[in-house]
Amino acid sequence: MARLIFFWAIALALISIVNATTLTRLFKNQFNSKRNLFALNKRALSPQLGPFTFPQKVDHFDWNNHATFPQRYWVNSTNYRPGGPIIFFNVGESDASGFTDYLIEGETSLLAQRLGGVVIVFEHRYYGESNPVPVPLGIPVSFWQKTEPGDPGPFEEFCQAFNNATTPSAQVAAYASWTTAYAANACQNQTQDDYFGTHDPKASKCTNTTLNNDDRSWLWQTCLEFGYWQTAAPKGHLTLISRLVTPDYFQRQCQLFFPVSILSSKPRTNYINEKFGGWKLEADHIFWINGEFDPWRSLSVAAPNAPTRLSTEKSPNVLIKDAVHVWDAFWSPTTTIPEPIVEVHNQLVASLSGWLKNFNTI
Repeated sequence: MARLIFFWAIALALISIVNATTLTRLFKNQFNSKRNLFALNKRALSPQLGPFTFPQKVDHFDWNNHATFPQRYWVNSTNYRPGGPIIFFNVGESDASGFTDYLIEGETSLLAQRLGGVVIVFEHRYYGESNPVPVPLGIPVSFWQKTEPGDPGPFEEFCQAFNNATTPSAQVAAYASWTTAYAANACQNQTQDDYFGTHDPKASKCTNTTLNNDDRSWLWQTCLEFGYWQTAAPKGHLTLISRLVTPDYFQRQCQLFFPVSILSSKPRTNYINEKFGGWKLEADHIFWINGEFDPWRSLSVAAPNAPTRLSTEKSPNVLIKDAVHVWDAFWSPTTTIPEPIVEVHNQLVASLSGWLKNFNTI
């Protein structure tokens, strides 16, 4: 049986299931093609890495439904050593073709090199070209989660706008100036009303039902399953976001995108938490990694108000100081990585190495 390391969170609402035997067969076809996979001094990937497709079941719960659709994936087996694991990266929120760098860089590639594994980048259904049906079923994720190590990013630019603003009036003016510049850049070819508006059902973002529409697919998951609304902090806590931005503010917009007849009054968050454990999930051989300032931390097991979770040998729990969204995923053989991230990588490799040695007894 092939050994699987599931990397990053798998979106639960539209989960795609592939068994270990299938994955083993997929990468064995490549195992003998280790040379000339990458063009010299170029980031372009060789076609030998993909994309490939396989016939995925449309419905895993109806045994009488045998319909399938082509689901995309990419494979890099250049680091594989007999007995090595599969580093399985399920790209759960986007067209996976934008994440193929993880075949040769990033935490996935580091794990493959250190553990002798195979990297598989897998495209989630209803994203990119992995669509179960030929007809489609957004709101952009908060901009500051895109900050990267060594890159000031939008959030720091936001803070820098206030450097010389020492009075309330100057701070209001600085905020207005920054907002104007950000809005002009974000809207691109759309009007500000069309891009930022939340009341017009005829706005292009609401009526765009074409396939390969990441924003719409993600909104479908949040409206029906996850919630995941990035709202203001609770009363009594400092907040960067207006207190007018509430769960109801986001939920109201769902009916602009999808038929009211198929929407519930709120996402099925209670069902999801009960089924999968929520903050109380207890399972061995999960390495929990979070960033101290990740905007998604409040939804993780490292949330400040989550039950205390001990870090154990079978279930390490690490919070990277000063880190934000997915900083642990950054790694490159030609780039100096900040020491806190290096430490987490070393801990991760050590834990996985130990688990793999004992795989047959797990």
